[in-house]
Amino acid sequence: MGTIARTTIIFTVLIMTMIINQEDNLLARLGMTANYLVLAGIALILALLLANRQMLIIGAAVLLSFAANVPVEYTSGLGLDRDFYGGFLFVLVLQPVLARFA
Repeated sequence: MGTIARTTIIFTVLIMTMIINQEDNLLARLGMTANYLVLAGIALILALLLANRQMLIIGAAVLLSFAANVPVEYTSGLGLDRDFYGGFLFVLVLQPVLARFA
């Protein structure tokens, strides 16, 4: 699969997981306004960072994005706060980038 097609698919899935709960998603808890342009920009950055990764890492990032952005009623039974899932997501995405510079 080409890089552009793969990036487009990842972007589409990530933007859908971020729009699920726009009023109380991860970006809203960080203090950013619920704006579709901001959501699309963050999803595009994440998609570009994940485009050349293995499918396991992409799948984990999508699951963590979903878990970080769903309403609190869904994740309260799992025992972790939604902010932990967001932290795991950013570490999973940014760790390979930071390892290149270390």
